[in-house]
Amino acid sequence: WYDSSYYSSSPSTNPKGPSSGSSRVYRGGCWDGDAGGCRVSIRSGRTPSRAYDYLGVRLALSVDDSGNDEQGGDIDDSIVYDESDFVGVWEATVVDWGDIYYLKFDEFGNYYETYSKDTDFSLSGQYSVSDNVLSIPYGCGVANGYGTDYIIESVTENSITLKSCDFEDDVIMQRLSEDEVGSNDNIDEELTITWSSDVTTEQKEILTSLVQNMVSVSGGTFMMGANLGDTEARDNEKPRHSVTLSGYRIGKYEVTQKEWLAVMGSNPSWFKGDNLPVEKVSWNDCQAFIQKLNSLTGLSFRLPTEAEWEYAARGGNRSIGYKYSGGDNIGSVAWYDGNSGNTTHPVGQKQGNELGLYDMSGNVDEWCSDWYDSSYYSSSPSTNPKGPSSDSSRVRRGGSSDGDARNCRVSNRYSSFPAGTNPSLGLRLAL
Repeated sequence: WYDSSYYSSSPSTNPKGPSSGSSRVYRGGCWDGDAGGCRVSIRSGRTPSRAYDYLGVRLALSVDDSGNDEQGGDIDDSIVYDESDFVGVWEATVVDWGDIYYLKFDEFGNYYETYSKDTDFSLSGQYSVSDNVLSIPYGCGVANGYGTDYIIESVTENSITLKSCDFEDDVIMQRLSEDEVGSNDNIDEELTITWSSDVTTEQKEILTSLVQNMVSVSGGTFMMGANLGDTEARDNEKPRHSVTLSGYRIGKYEVTQKEWLAVMGSNPSWFKGDNLPVEKVSWNDCQAFIQKLNSLTGLSFRLPTEAEWEYAARGGNRSIGYKYSGGDNIGSVAWYDGNSGNTTHPVGQKQGNELGLYDMSGNVDEWCSDWYDSSYYSSSPSTNPKGPSSDSSRVRRGGSSDGDARNCRVSNRYSSFPAGTNPSLGLRLAL
């Protein structure tokens, strides 16, 4: 019962209100009330026989000190699921609408939606599983992006049934096999170096480290191009489109001056330092470097395609959807004109991205293998695109220490002539 002065005489242990009264307590605020009415301490009362359009109910269960309910049965803890039950890639069907989405839940507690079959739609964010409820934040839900809580109705190894708490829709999730998700092309197999007969001990030491720092990127599908709502996006980043890639490897770091010198015997860089990224190298110079590197190691290094570069910069299939590679705070992940002092910096000093790759935003721009076409996204193949068959300039990505934050976004793209060099332009290797 409600009594405005009850707190003056309330028992200190398990208080249950006055023994009688004319109105019952209601708490919590409502849709037509102000912020003051939503404070956790606000209290009021209403006549128990009346109904209101702003007044509902929340249930409770009583337990005794032994952990049993008051009817003598054990509390059923089976309704609580762990996040690990959801880890994997799923095809999710919204039953009432027929929409199909592909979802990934990973071991890091990240919810990742790759794309919808029918719409240009890709979002990501944190999820949680507790007390029989899967919670997904606003902007990341299956139901056209609205965040919601889903009641977990059933969970098996390969199937999950959910019911939205906010919409009249059921979601049936079916686990996809590795073959259905996409091939990784044996990228987890250990790389075997076949050394050239004339390789030196110093070269072996430097290049062994380079090979060990090639990071495996699992194949998958992602939305390439301008992020939804990105007001800084340029026309050449559009249209946003679905791209599927096979697995590959990419360098953990930009190629350093020490590594370039070990292969080529000279260092063309403007800013000097063993662990600084090599720069003032043309696209053509990079091809000569790669040819010599492959001859020394017996491997097949190359430049990444533009699609491979963006997928890796976004974090691959672990992507959280950041604006820059590794975060939304550019100062944490990139050297750019706002913090670099207009010079390059040793690789790997800033925060890495979801794949453990460093400096994919900022420090130096990075050559890609593709020819550049500002309108290529309008006709790009959906599987393993490699760029136009010819043009006059090559793609460069990532932004640089003398460039602004806009150029460091993961979708930003521009180009240079393949014979041109610049103190802000280097490379990252792929396999």
